[in-house]
Amino acid sequence: MLRRFLGRVVLTLTVLGLGVASAAAQAPRLLLELNKVESSSEGCQFHIVIRNNTGSDIEVLGADLVFFDQNGVMANRSNVSFGKVKSNKTLFRTFVFPGLNCGDVGQVLVNELTQCQLARETQIDCLDIMDVSSRAEIDFFK
Repeated sequence: MLRRFLGRVVLTLTVLGLGVASAAAQAPRLLLELNKVESSSEGCQFHIVIRNNTGSDIEVLGADLVFFDQNGVMANRSNVSFGKVKSNKTLFRTFVFPGLNCGDVGQVLVNELTQCQLARETQIDCLDIMDVSSRAEIDFFK
């Protein structure tokens, strides 16, 4: 009898766990990844991957980026536009920041999203649902 009861408890917890995992997998997310940073003759190039998992097309997405040097002191600031990002789409964008030496940059802050206009009436706080990560040696955070 105890074995049957414990079996039901385990089954119930398993089903509930799958429901939570499924809901988490469907939660809207906007992902920005600093994929690569490299020096060029024009300045420092940042290669960024954007994944729109919000369930809505984003008509225009823009961000205010703040660059910090190796000591954590603000070195530069720039607004970038990622353009239109379709729902369930991954994009790759390259930005060149003139006068910025890649070797001097220690961190990049996504200070705010200056634009996040969704195609439909859905109201989403894009900064709240945004995740950031970095494959470069520079910390990318919000």
